[in-house]
Amino acid sequence: MVFKILVIAIAAFFVLRSLINFQQKRIDLMNFLIWLVVWIGVIVFMIHPTFADQLAKFTGISRGTDVVFFVAFLIMFYFIFRLYTKITAVESDVTETVKYIALINHKLDRQKKRQK
Repeated sequence: MVFKILVIAIAAFFVLRSLINFQQKRIDLMNFLIWLVVWIGVIVFMIHPTFADQLAKFTGISRGTDVVFFVAFLIMFYFIFRLYTKITAVESDVTETVKYIALINHKLDRQKKRQK
């Protein structure tokens, strides 16, 4: 029982943090909704653990815990994919910025040589 209360309290804390981050525009609506569904799902599964078994029967998976882990892996891979695409975009931006700075430095060096 203590474990359930602890998990529910932690999930409620993260629901609140997600709401605060959304209000302060640290996360967008899509990420807010995803995190809201995740943490409310954790609360629901803690309050009604048989719901996971019902969901497992509905989806054709053998156990409720398997459904929970399968969904958790899907969510993690989604966020890994999003991080990968953002990192790739940042790498591209950094490459373009370095090229631009190098071009400016080259032009400045040529101007200094002409002035001498």
